[in-house]
Amino acid sequence: MVYKIIVKLEKLLRNGQLLLYLSKGDKILSIKIIQKPSKNFSSRNGWRPDLIVNHITAGNNVNSAINWFQSPNNQQSSAHFIVDLDGTIYQCVQIDKMAWAQGTSTNPSSNMYYGKSKLPLVQSRKTNCNYYSIGIEHVNASGGILTPAQLAATIELHKYIISEVKRIYGITISVDRSHISGHCFVNPITKPCCPGASFPYDKILAGLNGSNEATISPLSPHSNSTPSNIKTKIGTAITKSNLNMRNGASTNNSVITTVPINTTIMIDTILDNGWSLVEYTGKSGYCSNDYLNFSTKTVVGTDTTGEVHISPTGYQFALYSPKGEKPYITVGTANIFDLNFVKQEGNYFYYKLIPKGAKGTKVGIYTAVKGEQTTKRFIAIVG
Repeated sequence: MVYKIIVKLEKLLRNGQLLLYLSKGDKILSIKIIQKPSKNFSSRNGWRPDLIVNHITAGNNVNSAINWFQSPNNQQSSAHFIVDLDGTIYQCVQIDKMAWAQGTSTNPSSNMYYGKSKLPLVQSRKTNCNYYSIGIEHVNASGGILTPAQLAATIELHKYIISEVKRIYGITISVDRSHISGHCFVNPITKPCCPGASFPYDKILAGLNGSNEATISPLSPHSNSTPSNIKTKIGTAITKSNLNMRNGASTNNSVITTVPINTTIMIDTILDNGWSLVEYTGKSGYCSNDYLNFSTKTVVGTDTTGEVHISPTGYQFALYSPKGEKPYITVGTANIFDLNFVKQEGNYFYYKLIPKGAKGTKVGIYTAVKGEQTTKRFIAIVG
């Protein structure tokens, strides 16, 4: 079913909220877009947008993302839209302007070189992808799983963008995976985890086509990603004594097994109650942190899946760089943590995260070394 924007009477700007009414036959639907302007935009230099690129904020707080896009300290990034967890839509850059969301380089030696994109559209145009694209951020810390409200809202937003591009530029954005894509396809080296392996491209396409059935796309941003057999968690710890692993984070919970003294176990999640979720001999359970010696050294180039609750005193971790090159670290899409370089010991680089955001706020931690693919490390949680 094709949706048409009724422009003359139903498009109103009230108190920073753009009210848009879409018609479906004789049924009127509404979509509300809240304006949160960013200063980070440029001219499209004559290009017409025909590519929608989806992102995640690598955090779970929409205000953090908005504040970052509006911050005078942010000189490098923005997006046209943000979709919050509850489905609220924010607009930071107007469609006829170029946001700084999924740029590509014309320098062949750059990891952002257009020729390294997985999209033939980007490869063939040989210029900055931002010129001809529209970026949508989705509030999500990692992985790309959207809430039902987010999914419904982003489908409607995609419809609106397609209609507006048709109205403004007279062109139609194709409803396929070549024109409705993700950041990982545009910049597979620097952004392989955005918007994540679970992002619902096919459900969005099905919604745009008026169907509830998803279609399988041959494109996969993870065909060159880190193999699962070298995947790690946050880090490891060594038991100080024979230690009970329980089925809950309390001594009131039942014992699953006993881990011998001086045994290295994998840490999945460090909780804020003095316990950790761990793995040992294929089993998952909880152990008291009082009986663990923690090692937070991990290797650049391996993916992680854990979460770390960061106390006000901060969290120190180390990255091993095989060639001794200092890693580059990205901390979400907002200013939730201060990241401080502590020291270098051989090929180990030590960093410390200091929380600044509200308790419970999550951000994704990503790392890379020169010439290598960006990798998700873990999710940092304030408090």
